Amino acid sequence: MGSAQLGEFGSREVIADAKAEIVRALPVHGTAVLNGDDPLVAAMANETDAAVITFGFDEECDVRAEQVGVQLDGRPYFFLVHGATRHRIDLRVHGRHNVLNALAAAATAVATRRKVAVVGEMAELGDEADAGTLGWPST
Repeated sequence: MGSAQLGEFGSREVIADAKAEIVRALPVHGTAVLNGDDPLVAAMANETDAAVITFGFDEECDVRAEQVGVQLDGRPYFFLVHGATRHRIDLRVHGRHNVLNALAAAATAVATRRKVAVVGEMAELGDEADAGTLGWPST
């Protein structure tokens, strides 16, 4: 969780409490997708009866990155791990910070019962990816 709203809310804890309202409102059959690396966000898991999927770099996260690196052109690569599955991902966007974005997408895929491998395909397709390419219904 960032600090963009710090001036309005006063502290990261107050921001976390405001964002936790969304998690608290989830129905039992819902799923919270939470950044397991941020202690304030990870603590939201205790605020819901819904399922929880965590993502991040920590070994305890449900969806995590291992062996993260950055290629000479600035594009990150990593191994995406979920359970026993492990896929090498080469992002087509620049910046190591985008690994966390890809993990959030992968955790969301898991929450919607998509295979993690699909996220890998999408990440590697980059700008070419669209719903039709991945076999997802288009909106």
